[in-house]
Amino acid sequence: DLYTEALDSSIVYLAKQARLLSHLSPRAGHVSIPVLRLRRRGGGFEIDPTFFAPSMSVAAAPALARLLDALMQKLQAKVDALYAAQREPSKDVVVQGGDMSSFWLLQTISAGCASLHHHAQGHRFHPERLFQDLLGLAGGLMAFSRKVRVKDLPGYDHEQPGPVFARLDAILRDLVDTVVSSKYLAIPLAQDPARPSYFEGKLPDAIDQRTMLCLGVRANLPALELVALVPARFKDMPQVPAAVPIRPNTYYFALQGKGPLYANLLQAQATSVYVPSGVRELSLEMFAIMR
Repeated sequence: DLYTEALDSSIVYLAKQARLLSHLSPRAGHVSIPVLRLRRRGGGFEIDPTFFAPSMSVAAAPALARLLDALMQKLQAKVDALYAAQREPSKDVVVQGGDMSSFWLLQTISAGCASLHHHAQGHRFHPERLFQDLLGLAGGLMAFSRKVRVKDLPGYDHEQPGPVFARLDAILRDLVDTVVSSKYLAIPLAQDPARPSYFEGKLPDAIDQRTMLCLGVRANLPALELVALVPARFKDMPQVPAAVPIRPNTYYFALQGKGPLYANLLQAQATSVYVPSGVRELSLEMFAIMR
């Protein structure tokens, strides 16, 4: 005692003791939170990497951080697909019906990506804030689909965040796959530095016998000469599918999807387009129409 002349004496106080208990153990006298979940594997046990423990930050729940990163990759892929198929309102692109909704969809997903990117930087924010932004993205995507209603969205549960985050992640993935058309798939062509007349591209795994491969050609040539320049195996497309971004002064051709050469092309998952030298202001675009 610093303020009196009393004799020294011992003070008894209580200290918290942390214990690791099974959910089967009685916990009536304890304040408890789940920290991990075990699962059987190979005759033994391992920590379940998909379990979300209650936490004060996304970084403290590695499974939640992985879910966020995977969702970001999917959303970014959809943004890239929308950009590739977008009919940009400029002098080089014809704006047609339905483009406005496509722009709004691109805006919705891009805004959602920006918010989620903020959470992905260090994963330092509370999971509930992340959940709110995920709900906002889901609400924006619901404007483009009747598949999900507001009543279908889960509510936040801090004590058991795993099931609600998994449910919301599944809803978002389903909405994105529903509202973003995957019929149009751009195939980038790169000019071979060693052979300038050859333009090469790699075919995605999704392309098969049912896929229609198409080629868009624009050059400073009369129309008849341009059509005659394209190989005979390409068939002129008088009517271009709605999923294709139509560009002015561009002629579209479909590759005949049969024969041994086409089978070899699919097996190699690669293509090469030869263009004679001397073609001025040449622009090539290859794409696939998924069926």
